[in-house]
Amino acid sequence: MTKPTDTWTVTNRDGKEITRVDGATMTAARAAALEIPAVVESSDQEGGFALRRLTDDEVAETPATPVLEETTYDIPAGGQ
Repeated sequence: MTKPTDTWTVTNRDGKEITRVDGATMTAARAAALEIPAVVESSDQEGGFALRRLTDDEVAETPATPVLEETTYDIPAGGQ
C-alpha cells in the first residue's frame, strides 16, 4: 500500500517538475520551494507554481529533477 511522504513535487504551469522539496505540511513545502531560485524565477515568469505531495512509491520509482543553478528567460516585447 502506498503512503504519503513529506516529499513534494514543485511544478510549473505546464506541469513540468522544477524540483522536489521536503515539508511536513503544504505550508512548509511552499516555504522550502520559495528558497529555491529556479522556483522563484519560474513563478515570477508564469504566475505561480504547484505543489503535490508524493507517495512513497513515487519517491522510490522516480528520481528528482535536478534544479538548474541558473535559469534565463527570453521575454518577448510586451511581456507575452
